[in-house]
Amino acid sequence: MGQNHAEQSLYDLWAPMDFESWPIQCERAHTHHRHGKYSVPTQQQGADLKQANVSYGVAYATDIILAQVAFYKQDFGIPFQLLLTITTQTVGYGIAGLQRKFLVFPASMIWPTILPSVTLMYSLHEKTLPKDPTVFGGNMSRYRWFAYIAIASFIYYFIPGFLAQFLSIMAFVTWIYPQNPVVNQLFGGTSGLSLLPLTLDWTTITGFIGSPLIPPWHAIANVLIGLVVFYIFMATGLHYSNTWFAQFLPMSDSQIYDNTGSTYDTTRVVTPQLTLDEQAYRAYSPLFLSTTFAISYGLSFAAIAALIVHTYLYHGKELLGRVRMWKTPENEDVHMKLMRKYKEVPEWWYLGFFVGMIILSLITITVYPTQFVWWAFLLAIAIATFFALPIGMITASTGISIGLNVLTEFIMGYIQPGKPLALMLFKTYGYITMSQGLGFVAALK
Repeated sequence: MGQNHAEQSLYDLWAPMDFESWPIQCERAHTHHRHGKYSVPTQQQGADLKQANVSYGVAYATDIILAQVAFYKQDFGIPFQLLLTITTQTVGYGIAGLQRKFLVFPASMIWPTILPSVTLMYSLHEKTLPKDPTVFGGNMSRYRWFAYIAIASFIYYFIPGFLAQFLSIMAFVTWIYPQNPVVNQLFGGTSGLSLLPLTLDWTTITGFIGSPLIPPWHAIANVLIGLVVFYIFMATGLHYSNTWFAQFLPMSDSQIYDNTGSTYDTTRVVTPQLTLDEQAYRAYSPLFLSTTFAISYGLSFAAIAALIVHTYLYHGKELLGRVRMWKTPENEDVHMKLMRKYKEVPEWWYLGFFVGMIILSLITITVYPTQFVWWAFLLAIAIATFFALPIGMITASTGISIGLNVLTEFIMGYIQPGKPLALMLFKTYGYITMSQGLGFVAALK
């Protein structure tokens, strides 16, 4: 009886919407929608893509929940888990809407990462180019060609991803000298520097900083120079000089170790209240990191400092001018002129949503025993809001983003030392808030 009632309620909710009355005339390139009017089918699909783009993937907050339950043997219940996931995933949307003037509307903010999706949608709907039988696949329709490539890619991935995983990281030098530790450190793909990187797995190439086909050449060159200088020359020098006891540890991995070279047992230095036991820590061992892991932490701080200086030197006048002319119409490019047909979501809506999510977040961290003080939470939101603009400008012009995970961990370690759950929450609200907001900004573009 209850089930039938629920089904009837759902029917009553959806029936008045009358989906069949929404005429979608793709052949005439003219789409009507109850919520607006789209001039071409790609605009409707772009709107759908924008909504999907901000909701796919795994919420970062699930890592906190997993650490609580599996690692610290702590469970606050489903209501806390839902509130934590919702707030950490959505509070950044308000920041995104308030920064559209700087990150969406200017023509210089091109967001290279969204161009492949835009190109794909236009390619599948463009009908002006005739078929060319002189090229391979020239007689196929674009949809058929796209389907064949998608199916072939799906099938091929099973080879390096499952059947022959050595094709993902082809460190062939280590195959020749499998028992030589120096060869593994220099040419190994998972615990070495991979000096001759070969792979037949596209996901290995794109799995860390994204596709190399998207960023402009100067961004790729900058990454390559940093790789050679810091992760080849510097890492080699530091490791073989035994800096930080490096030769007792792997050269490149993301694990933490104790003074015996074993994986660090954090349960030995945590109290039943999930705080750091300093006496147990001194009796056990300090933390030891691999060479490249230690370098990556240092470079994270350097990147944040360089980010602020770069934004001030290259975009300072532009940002100041936009603040002064907040209500003045933009010097619009063609894209913005076309988009003026559609009414923008008012800024007060984003501001209201932002404030509402902050209040809900405060309720989440104060009602439950998270040990996360309210003013530290507000500091995390302030950090996310402040860095969203400079990091967004770098990402919008290069397609390469910078994370705040190391910075937020460092700050919280000083504010509330010895409280791992509070640190994870500070990191999530300070870093993931910004990341989610910039993802939404890219979708708005």
